[in-house]
Amino acid sequence: RSASGEIGDLADELDDYVRLAEGELALSPADVDIGTLLAESLVRVRGAAGKARVLLRSAISERLPYVRVDAATLKQAVLNMLASAISEGGEGSKVVLSGQVEDDGSVSIHVRDTAKAPNALAERFMVFRDGLAADGSERRPTQSSIGLTLTRSLVSVNACSLSLAPANESGTLMTLTIPASLVVRVDS
Repeated sequence: RSASGEIGDLADELDDYVRLAEGELALSPADVDIGTLLAESLVRVRGAAGKARVLLRSAISERLPYVRVDAATLKQAVLNMLASAISEGGEGSKVVLSGQVEDDGSVSIHVRDTAKAPNALAERFMVFRDGLAADGSERRPTQSSIGLTLTRSLVSVNACSLSLAPANESGTLMTLTIPASLVVRVDS
């Protein structure tokens, strides 16, 4: 039963990737409060972080702008980044989500973890899922060999970019960059 669930999840991921790659995923660009999107993402992963005994922290600027993106795909990318950091870090580690406006007007969203083996993340990137599946079983984040590719595609359809870099001597820093051209307004 567990194996069939994993195969079903992989089929869903491949379907999502193909629809993204072929431009068949229906996007709904709108003016999105990026601070709210990040705060909602933290709430969604808090339970997974608690179960994994990972300390989850927020360093989100209070002055983040509204950006013109598809909220669903961008939020899924952020959730995948957070789930991957939680999974990589393991018990006793820390994950920090931050968001800030850069000097050039772009917005940077950072997920930093304290994983011991940051170079392996690309092969073990998570795809965040929660709620209930069609059969009534609980959906959980799933480690996927295409998770990073799928996440990069989710970011790319929003004309944004994603980079992964070692953070100091241990851990990983993931950076999702929203270009200044997508910033639509800043609330004071």
